[in-house]
Amino acid sequence: MKYPILGFTLFLCITSCDRRGPSEVTSTETRPPSTSDGKFVLDATSEQRFSGASAEQKAPVSSFSDVAPDAWRPMESSAFRIKNYQFGTAGEVYLSVSSGAVLDNVNRWLGQFNQPNINASALAQLPTVDFLGTKAYWIQADGTFAGGMGKAQADNYSLRGVMAEVNGAIVTVKMIGPTSEVKEQEEALRSYVGTVKSGD
Repeated sequence: MKYPILGFTLFLCITSCDRRGPSEVTSTETRPPSTSDGKFVLDATSEQRFSGASAEQKAPVSSFSDVAPDAWRPMESSAFRIKNYQFGTAGEVYLSVSSGAVLDNVNRWLGQFNQPNINASALAQLPTVDFLGTKAYWIQADGTFAGGMGKAQADNYSLRGVMAEVNGAIVTVKMIGPTSEVKEQEEALRSYVGTVKSGD
């Protein structure tokens, strides 16, 4: 009687230890393409992975040249600030490349000053300036800066900047700081925008 029991025990051990599962699995689920799908890039840099732009859209730091006013102090560039300057006591100006839609990015800027979103019709009514061979929207806001990205909320702040879609990427020059300092440098910003050139 012990041999049948031993055989049954051996059978249970063999079947329970085989956890490989089926050798072939077929999936019938599908997913429609998304606007966030992009071309796979081997050995993408951290800048390309996390800045929001694809490798084709993201211009290298060396691809832009500019002529900054003497009053602007050059600062170290970064993944998010290809050209980076400070002025006055707390003013900042930086050139960035990102992805997405112009309208969404404009509303993100306005939201930093607790201003309501605008629609496509209102976007089309914004003033424009020449920038990198195209027309860029001129964006401005005044009031309380909501902060974020390591910045504290601040009253009596202002934003001035330009935003354009260039070769599928969103290129921006953004000035932000105390209202008195921003207004003092507003014309310098307009002049600066005209000096920015792309090496592409």
